[in-house]
Amino acid sequence: MIRVSLFIDAGSLWHPSRIGTDNVNNQDQRDLEEFLEIPVVYEPAGISVTFPASDLNAPNPSPVSACDAMTLSDLRRLMIVHPPNSMTESVAEIVRMRLLAGLSDIEGVARHSRIGVRTLQRELTIEGASYRNILAEERIRRAVHLLTETNFSITEIAVSLGYDHAAAFTRAFTKYCGRSPSEVRRPQA
Repeated sequence: MIRVSLFIDAGSLWHPSRIGTDNVNNQDQRDLEEFLEIPVVYEPAGISVTFPASDLNAPNPSPVSACDAMTLSDLRRLMIVHPPNSMTESVAEIVRMRLLAGLSDIEGVARHSRIGVRTLQRELTIEGASYRNILAEERIRRAVHLLTETNFSITEIAVSLGYDHAAAFTRAFTKYCGRSPSEVRRPQA
């Protein structure tokens, strides 16, 4: 149901003709049918949304910003489900998810982890890590994906990653990667 709700905000120009779900609960299917006013059927292969091909030509009523962009690399990472082996891995995963929403504060990560900020910092220190380094690595990783898989400007990418200025992002990126964001974006000859 959560996955389907992501599509509901697509606007009035998007008209699915059918939804398939791997949920065998008939009441859930009926509730979803009533809410969406379209057929909901059982599909053991997973969740699907069917809509007319003509809808592909409809303009996007709410264009995606760099902050909201989901790259193919993001989707691949979301598909891999494995429990983290350490606090560092757990924090890195939370940071990745929060960066997708444009959030980078340690307080939010601590809250998500259900521990205090100081405890989070102490646990990371024990593992030889720091929030600052984890955040920097995840920002750079996300930046590379956005630079190579989208056409968002460097300023839009910088803002989506929590930088106040594109220049600060460019300095951090260049220091970490040894190349500027423009060089990473430029196709290699």
